[in-house]
Amino acid sequence: MDDDILQNQFIAGDSSVSGNTQYLQWIESVKNRYRQSQIKAHLQVNAAVLEFNWNLGRDISEILRTRIWGSGVLNQVSLDLKAAFPESQGFSKDNLYRMARFYRFYSEQ
Repeated sequence: MDDDILQNQFIAGDSSVSGNTQYLQWIESVKNRYRQSQIKAHLQVNAAVLEFNWNLGRDISEILRTRIWGSGVLNQVSLDLKAAFPESQGFSKDNLYRMARFYRFYSEQ
C-alpha cells in the first residue's frame, strides 16, 4: 500500500513536486551524494589496481633478477594472465616489464 502511494506521489515531471524548493534542494543533495560515492569507489578501485601492479612488478622484478624460470618467463606470464583474464587489459609483455621497472625505480627511493 505504501509503495503505491509513493509511486503515485512522485511521478516524473509532476509539477507539484518538481517546483517545490525543498524537494529540489533534497534531490540535488541526493545527486551530489551519489556522485561522491562514485568518485570514492573509483579512487578505491584505482588504489587496489595500483597495489596489484606494484606487487606484480615486485614479483616480476625478482623473477627476472634471479632468472629462476629462464628468459621466456615474461612472455609466458603474459600469455597465462591474458588467458585467465581475457576481459582485462594490461598484461602484455611490455606492460609487465614496465610494472617491474616501476617497482624497481620507486622501491629504491
